[in-house]
Amino acid sequence: PLSAAKLRKRGYNQAEILAKGLAKKFGFEVCDCLKRIKETRSQVGLNKEERKENMKGAFDINSKVKSQKSKLAKRNILLVDDVLTTGSTFSEAATLLKRAGASKVWGVAFAREQ
Repeated sequence: PLSAAKLRKRGYNQAEILAKGLAKKFGFEVCDCLKRIKETRSQVGLNKEERKENMKGAFDINSKVKSQKSKLAKRNILLVDDVLTTGSTFSEAATLLKRAGASKVWGVAFAREQ
């Protein structure tokens, strides 16, 4: 999830647009399950360990989802992002979703940084 400040600046959430396109194509439900709770610095220029540390504690489960325990319980989740570099964002988000009861968590990205 984007921070509120980045969303205001950019005006859109590219991962959300991609997720909605996939959901429409394949009949998935889109769930805005995560929220950003920590402002992180840009990942650009950070090495793998710095990226992992930067993402630590950056997300939480949305309160609407928390109040509906069955929303994640034993569900399969597909995380969508625009760019994959080291996987630190996916890893942090997947760990949180698994702790919240998700059965399996997969990630899909549409670009990979080399």
